[in-house]
Amino acid sequence: MAHIATVDAALNEKATDIMHELSLLKRILPALEQRTAKPLDAEDIRSVDDIYFDYQQINDQLSELEHNKRDLLRSLQELEPWG
Repeated sequence: MAHIATVDAALNEKATDIMHELSLLKRILPALEQRTAKPLDAEDIRSVDDIYFDYQQINDQLSELEHNKRDLLRSLQELEPWG
């Protein structure tokens, strides 16, 4: 079970890092909303698109990480000797 705990801790740390990145993006969005109260120019549109793309990538990475974590933990449990 020690292997499972080690892998679980490492994956949780990665998930925490991804969630931190996501929270940073969420803090940027209100500033962008204020900035976009005026008509959008090409730079504003690129900024919003870039942030949305980053947000989507982080969400995708988090989903993939959770899926991989479940698969890995299931595999490790199958390999662990019975109690």
